[in-house]
Amino acid sequence: MHNKYLIYELDTSGFIYFNEIKNKLPKCIINNLNNKSCFIWWWVIRNYFENEKNRDIDIFCTDKIMFLIILEEIKINTFNILLEKENFIKFTYNNKEVDLSFIEWTNNVIDLLENSDFTISKWILYKNSIIHYKSFINDIINKKLIYTWSSNPWWSYIRLEKFQKKWFTINDNDYQEIIRDIWKKQKMKLSLRKLNQK
Repeated sequence: MHNKYLIYELDTSGFIYFNEIKNKLPKCIINNLNNKSCFIWWWVIRNYFENEKNRDIDIFCTDKIMFLIILEEIKINTFNILLEKENFIKFTYNNKEVDLSFIEWTNNVIDLLENSDFTISKWILYKNSIIHYKSFINDIINKKLIYTWSSNPWWSYIRLEKFQKKWFTINDNDYQEIIRDIWKKQKMKLSLRKLNQK
């Protein structure tokens, strides 16, 4: 395990809390959550620490066959589908919005965490264990946004604005780093466009 992350088994209170969340999901997802290729993303735990209701639940699959099997069962059971596109479906179940996504570029949970932009995004319920960035809990409790890296810094900037409305703060260095990454991406796009025009 990468030394930036902690991994531990759920304790009794955590087990009860996440079981309540799991029980709000359709059986076709519950039956696969103990599989190493299907897991719950971090929004759920952030809502827990902020005493907010879970309005939606994000489920990710790194196995295409599993994703397609779950997808087919969702359609057979005629859940209320809100949005469907390639490798993604959003539907409602038990008054919750559920997002199911297939991630094709990796099957490694640490890769996924490393590609999350802020430390408060680096948390996964993986089988019966929690994996999170070492400062994850402290940063959520203290409402600190610490930027690490993003493949889409413009999207990180949009997320930053949303978090600031929830009273999260970011230091100047991290803020400037996001701006620099946006400019780097923009320059790369312009360079590629020029090459294609030659």
